[in-house]
Amino acid sequence: MIRKPFRRMLTGLLAAVLAVTSALPAFAAGTAYTITYKPGNYAKETAVYTQKTTVGASVKLKTAVYTRTGYTQSRWLVANASDDDILLSLGQTINTATYYNRFKAYSTLYLVPGWTANTYYVKYVNPVTGKSITKTYTYDKSYAYLSSAAFSRSGYTLKGWSTISGTSTDSTTYPTGSVIQPGSRLTNLTTVNKRTITVYAVWERN
Repeated sequence: MIRKPFRRMLTGLLAAVLAVTSALPAFAAGTAYTITYKPGNYAKETAVYTQKTTVGASVKLKTAVYTRTGYTQSRWLVANASDDDILLSLGQTINTATYYNRFKAYSTLYLVPGWTANTYYVKYVNPVTGKSITKTYTYDKSYAYLSSAAFSRSGYTLKGWSTISGTSTDSTTYPTGSVIQPGSRLTNLTTVNKRTITVYAVWERN
């Protein structure tokens, strides 16, 4: 038999639990719910996609559907609230109740693409020896071409880099504008992710 003081304590705890529970938002299982995919500020495309579902359902999100010059879509960002930074994986399975309860003013979960800048490679080749140095660069960032100290050759000076492969000892024989000065700036040589661009050392006899 439960003693009265203990019974009163249990009654009080139960009342507190009921009070908190009644203050929670209704789960609303089965209520209509929509996931809407929007292009955001940077995508080339303007299409909007929707998935019709219900609250409490498990839904697999779309994989990448948008593109951006020099970038790859790598995730989804929840756009229901500007002060939230919620990242979701491409193709991730979510439970809609989580977002229904978090954003109570919405019957729709809005998603926009998250981006990762593409990387590309520049391969610096000494056409005389065949030796090379490969550097990794990121789109929208500025870098410097390798200096004239990248390779050495007895009796010669490295005058620059060219996409034209040759072993001429006179840099003036290259087409105008085709020789890039060592140490000059480079930015966004390609928009294609993981592409390799090859440049060759241009030598001039001392």
